[in-house]
Amino acid sequence: MQNTKYYEKPHYRFLSNNVTIHAFVLLGLLAILGYAATSNAYLLICAALSFAGAMCGAFMRIKIAIEKKS
Repeated sequence: MQNTKYYEKPHYRFLSNNVTIHAFVLLGLLAILGYAATSNAYLLICAALSFAGAMCGAFMRIKIAIEKKS
């Protein structure tokens, strides 16, 4: 069994990447614009999920920074 830190795993590295976080925010903004144009309520759900993913990635990034510092 490998002795790797949890934040070295691929899904942590992907979700805590700056590009991924900003892509989630951009997708959320585009979903809100799509809702304004079409009044499709499913786009609001997509926007909420996208912003939740961005917040999750940002908190993972903060957690990794705190653990590396200590």
